[in-house]
Amino acid sequence: MVYANDYVACPLYDSKAHVVYISQDGKRCFIKCPQRHIDGSRSVKGLCFLVDYSEAKMVIPDWKHMFSVLKGMVEAR
Repeated sequence: MVYANDYVACPLYDSKAHVVYISQDGKRCFIKCPQRHIDGSRSVKGLCFLVDYSEAKMVIPDWKHMFSVLKGMVEAR
């Protein structure tokens, strides 16, 4: 399940995008990608996409991964 302020995979590039808004019916969400995208004849940074909620794939933030690694190190001791 994806919530606002989570990170998901960008639908076009291999990068993390930020969930900005989820519709009230829960069927669509807006995500904002920090990478540069080509829009017509110009390059745009921070382009927003409207995607179906079912297509949004959750990305684990780096700090959560680091926490799990540290937790594993403590449990190994």
